[in-house]
Amino acid sequence: MNASPTKEAPGRSAEKTPLASVGRVVVLGAGGGVGSAVVTQLAEQGVPVTAVVRDVSRAKDKLPSREGVQVSLGDVTDSASLTSLLQGAGAVIVATGPSSLKNPFGPYNVDYNGNVNVAKAAANAGLKKIVMVSSIGAEDWLFFLNLFWGILIWKRQGEKAIQSSGVDYTIIRPGGLTNEGSQRAPKGGVVAGPANTYGRAPRIKPTGSILRSQVAALAIEALTNPAASNVILEAVTQEGEPERTAAQVLEDLAAGKLPPRGEE
Repeated sequence: MNASPTKEAPGRSAEKTPLASVGRVVVLGAGGGVGSAVVTQLAEQGVPVTAVVRDVSRAKDKLPSREGVQVSLGDVTDSASLTSLLQGAGAVIVATGPSSLKNPFGPYNVDYNGNVNVAKAAANAGLKKIVMVSSIGAEDWLFFLNLFWGILIWKRQGEKAIQSSGVDYTIIRPGGLTNEGSQRAPKGGVVAGPANTYGRAPRIKPTGSILRSQVAALAIEALTNPAASNVILEAVTQEGEPERTAAQVLEDLAAGKLPPRGEE
């Protein structure tokens, strides 16, 4: 992998690439909540998708059955399968995570070694873009999620592998993930800040939550929006904030508009 310097996010005047020009998008972790939402939204926009899952029969119930969506068996821990899956694709969205936190080696295998494999395969395949869904707290060793075998420590190492791939990247660190209609569903619009807006101790702002569908929309927008070029962003919903499109969220990020401070 060839290391590439982190670029500054371009301003609002930069020209956005049409989504159709990206080509086929490979979604890793398509059987999960964020991954399946990404596949659904891409399919709704007519983008050809390869939805990569570890169990095809189980995942088909979650994924849209429509033209342009191909469900394929694969695993980020299997570098050979990634080489085949990414061949001829334009971009990859990584929404993977350990299948069980009972396995002490899961975070290392999936969040670190898996993303090392993704970075190498994406570079070798000549992809235009990698979007990785990580987590708020990835640089906070004291974050409670690290009680689960250092999961965020390994996510951060996986982020570094993606950053060093030589492929244009966006790393999205969402807050707590929820679904529409749940009791924990957040209210308000999505806001985003740069790395460590929320996730470092002592935290600048409290962590929050965000819908999986909102994270999916950000991931798709990041495929073509120049404001998302080679950046890490952290995103939550903020009560009282107006609803924004994913494009507007990224424009505000590029303009340096920091999220409002919530209650401590």
